[in-house]
Amino acid sequence: MGSEMCIRDSLYYFLIYRKKKGIYSVKEGLCPGNIGIIIAMALAGQGVSMVIMNIINIISPATIKKYSEMVSGIELGKNNPLLIIFTVSIMAPLAEELLFRGMIYSTMRKAFGFWFTLVFSAIVFGAYHMNLVQFIYVIPVGIALGVIYEKTQTIWASMLFHLAFNSFSYVTDIVLSNMPDIFNMIFDILCIPLFIICMIKLKKVNRLAEPSMTVKERTEYEEV
Repeated sequence: MGSEMCIRDSLYYFLIYRKKKGIYSVKEGLCPGNIGIIIAMALAGQGVSMVIMNIINIISPATIKKYSEMVSGIELGKNNPLLIIFTVSIMAPLAEELLFRGMIYSTMRKAFGFWFTLVFSAIVFGAYHMNLVQFIYVIPVGIALGVIYEKTQTIWASMLFHLAFNSFSYVTDIVLSNMPDIFNMIFDILCIPLFIICMIKLKKVNRLAEPSMTVKERTEYEEV
């Protein structure tokens, strides 16, 4: 049901909403420097997610156990690997970005400003995953996606992060499972500052002021 809704709303975005909203320079938002930063941020996001999950496991082991049982049903070895990779790493990120950043974020941004929209859309994005563990660790990911979209002014940048983040979940799971625990701990800890630094260093596109923007909105955008 959730996937069908995303696909439906994604089609609406491409066919109707996107034409009304207009777009900004994809080339500027996805310059080589930003592409590298976005991919690094996606990898760091995996470490941040693991730190959050470890904290949840310390506080409530039963919650993590329940979550592990839920995701075990979509393990690559139990289903068609190509279908799972295509759905999780490609289709879901594209559809979710069109819905959450392309429609929800950009619409709310005009009415409520940057900071409220950033936090609120991240919370809604977390709740959309419909389980407590993902709700908690997806909120920082949602914030990163909002910052990326805000700074680059192109949905393709947030799509790139989302695609990379979901793909890295498989890569890190395979690589880190064969590493000593101390290596995993160091990786997770280093990912936290890297995640924050990447958001700060991401190049901001100088958006042209829209005729409908108020003086307050223009000033707020310049301060982001």
